[in-house]
Amino acid sequence: MDALALTDAGAMYGAIEFYKTCKKEEIKPIIGVDFYVALRTRHDKQPGVDNRRSRLVLLAENEQGYKNLIKLVTESFISGFYYKPRIDHELIKKHSEGLIAILPSFSSEVSMAIKSHDFPKAKEKLDFYRGVYGGDNLFIEITHHPEIEGHMELMDGLISFAKENDTALVAGHDVYYMRADDKKARDTLMSVSSANYRGSADQEEDFSFITQKQAKKYFKNTPEALENTVKIADRCHMELTLGEWVFPIFPIPEVTTYDSEFRRTVYEGLEK
Repeated sequence: MDALALTDAGAMYGAIEFYKTCKKEEIKPIIGVDFYVALRTRHDKQPGVDNRRSRLVLLAENEQGYKNLIKLVTESFISGFYYKPRIDHELIKKHSEGLIAILPSFSSEVSMAIKSHDFPKAKEKLDFYRGVYGGDNLFIEITHHPEIEGHMELMDGLISFAKENDTALVAGHDVYYMRADDKKARDTLMSVSSANYRGSADQEEDFSFITQKQAKKYFKNTPEALENTVKIADRCHMELTLGEWVFPIFPIPEVTTYDSEFRRTVYEGLEK
């Protein structure tokens, strides 16, 4: 691969290690996040309602985009956490600069609306994201999973919707493990996290890493979606300076010192 993107679910824990490894192997690293988007706002935390959420993939096109990813992840944990770290439309609008947005095929607000045959809602959600990121920075993802019931019909719906609304498609493939025979390990992980056994017999979906040859086969009817993966990769230019200390500029009153302000804050937090 000439370029690889890492979009962990709601977090950036692997970003630096991924960045360094790609650089070492002379592969362009693209840093992103597969965000959880709150059903209403990130402040709503009503049982039985706000445990549902949609997804949004954001990629850093440049350094400003990378900083905005950090701000979004931070807020998703501090103010939006409910079952998962969540962002909302307010944060999406506030921290949009330098980012390329991809509406995931499985569970974006648009794909969920289309799956429910609510096309006016799908158009409303698309208009929101287009208004935030602009037409050049917004893509609708399509994926290839004929083994999942109803998935390819949904993809046909997304392709039609994208063409009707002049929105670019991008080919994607959710990668949860490298090789197909690693699936059992992920099933075990999911069993532990959900307290339910996920057997492999009735779940034949494949989320392993695919080759360019496979991608060309999967998306032969939508070559523009494959071409857009290259265009996005070409647009992402984000260089990180590593190995240096980076401290935030933290304002304090002139009459105090950083040590005393730190001590005061710690004790204030302890009492709270």
